[in-house]
Amino acid sequence: SNYEISEDGSMISTNNDIKNTEIIVGGRKFSNFSIEEKEGSSTIKVDIENISEEDLSSDTFSFKLFDAENNLIVEYSMLATDLKVGSKTTAMTSIVKSCINTARIEVSLISAE
Repeated sequence: SNYEISEDGSMISTNNDIKNTEIIVGGRKFSNFSIEEKEGSSTIKVDIENISEEDLSSDTFSFKLFDAENNLIVEYSMLATDLKVGSKTTAMTSIVKSCINTARIEVSLISAE
């Protein structure tokens, strides 16, 4: 399977394609995705790094999660906060939906402030 079950009953994605996904958009690198699910709710974490040559103000990004058959599981938007050059942050999003079978992630820039 693509996940393991921890002691507290939560499922943690072990899909290497997700773990190794790196997406560069809007001067930011999105990487090190992790997905955890408990009782039908999912928590998606991602590292966001400013790889541009200037400080970035907040931007809104769209995330699309797909299963192995390429069906869309969920689409959500997230505000990525200001980031200084070379700095990195971890963003966390909670979704009341099962996302543990995610096999592919797309990120796109919706709006620049």
